[in-house]
Amino acid sequence: MGSPMKRTQVAITGGAGRLGRHIADKLSDSCDLTIIDKQSSGGSDDVPIDVLDRGMLSNALVGQDAIIHLAAIDASVDASDHAFYETNTMAAWNVLELGYSAGIRQFVICSSSSVYGFSQSSRLGAPQSLPITEAQRCQPSTAYGLSKQVTELIAEAFSRKGDVSVTVLRPCFVAFDNLLEQMTSEHQERDILLQRVDRRHSSEWVEPLPILRSWVDPESVAECFLCALKAELPGFHTFNVSSDDTFIADDTVTYIKTTFGDSPSEIDEAFYARQSRASVFDNRLAFELLGWRPRNDWPTYLKSRRAMAAV
Repeated sequence: MGSPMKRTQVAITGGAGRLGRHIADKLSDSCDLTIIDKQSSGGSDDVPIDVLDRGMLSNALVGQDAIIHLAAIDASVDASDHAFYETNTMAAWNVLELGYSAGIRQFVICSSSSVYGFSQSSRLGAPQSLPITEAQRCQPSTAYGLSKQVTELIAEAFSRKGDVSVTVLRPCFVAFDNLLEQMTSEHQERDILLQRVDRRHSSEWVEPLPILRSWVDPESVAECFLCALKAELPGFHTFNVSSDDTFIADDTVTYIKTTFGDSPSEIDEAFYARQSRASVFDNRLAFELLGWRPRNDWPTYLKSRRAMAAV
């Protein structure tokens, strides 16, 4: 890991969004932040900036030491395939190109586990192996997932300039408070949901919850971005960002077999023997290279959020 972090100048694109606010809060004690977002972040000197406006973005990046890039159309937004692809890929290009031109040499990029391609509408079948490591082939099945894969390719290209640190984080489903009720009712609704999915016309309906049932809390994601910023790994690196467990009661291997109708060709039996509800995604590389661990398991997190809501 890198040396203790100095108080650096960090720009956060999308920093006023629901995940961006968590990351800004986490970094605020150790960094001087510039929030770059179309929406107001609530600051007194706040000026909305669209990352697609190259002039405004270029001016905002002057004097920054690092960029955390979040700005994109999220998968939860009702947008066209064209909008997902064009907006998210051009945002990534602008941030990396203009950032590099401004002398910035550290980038932490928010991608998504959607790059692996598993969704209710895809026809990939079960994962090749469990748990899914960062070496798993990316086969995105949605425009959003494709836009994230291209974002990673753009980021990797800039890392080849030789003097750049580019870290890509792939969070899975982030459990924001407004999603918890939906997540806890998953099992009761599952039979109904499956009945609504006609495999011959699966593209007409996309399940609102991730088919792999993996999750991570927003505070843990924010901590991972902080760890990536501190580590400042040379070159290009990608990391899964996932809790250690799923948000369902089923054991993971059985759930995958039942859902996809077949089994992965390789299963780390020891991994799932230690925790039968272990995540589909392997987060051990983030621990090894970034020193990051998720702070919550699902039962503990759900209990804590319910307790806070009751206050």
